[in-house]
Amino acid sequence: MALTKLTKHIVSGATIVQVRYKDCSNLSTGNTGATQWDSMTLTPQYADSILEVRFQGICRQAMEGTGGNNDHSNNVEGNLHMYINGSNEYTINDAFSFADFGQPYGNTSTSNKGKAVNMFHRHLPGSTNLQTISMQITRSSNDGGSVTCQNGFLIAKEIAGGVLLGTPGNAKVN
Repeated sequence: MALTKLTKHIVSGATIVQVRYKDCSNLSTGNTGATQWDSMTLTPQYADSILEVRFQGICRQAMEGTGGNNDHSNNVEGNLHMYINGSNEYTINDAFSFADFGQPYGNTSTSNKGKAVNMFHRHLPGSTNLQTISMQITRSSNDGGSVTCQNGFLIAKEIAGGVLLGTPGNAKVN
């Protein structure tokens, strides 16, 4: 019986080649400037693949007052960024302000300002080199208090390229 060479055939644009995911650790910081929330890596198997990256989590700031009077004078402003190989690919501006929701406890009441954040980005690596995906926060103002990033979940899928075409420079892929 003759030996037969097996080859891998990919249906372009329809095959999920690999999936990586990470349950991001919680982050609480009072630092100003840039702080890394969490990161993960993925090495594409094909140079013409598309990486679909999704992220979701909660960004909030905690403010405390006594007797039910919350101190809303602390207004921490900041953004959430998705970096791929050191390049800022996606930004959510003003990620720490949106809705107030109170959590009373005894004579002290805590109020949280924040929002659930979701990101979806298609990235064209153009090579089979290691891709590093990192989530970072930047604070543009710090009137006191800290920010908390929690319940983060990052997932990246490599999808076989060919049919789905992107634009040069990792611009948005429709």
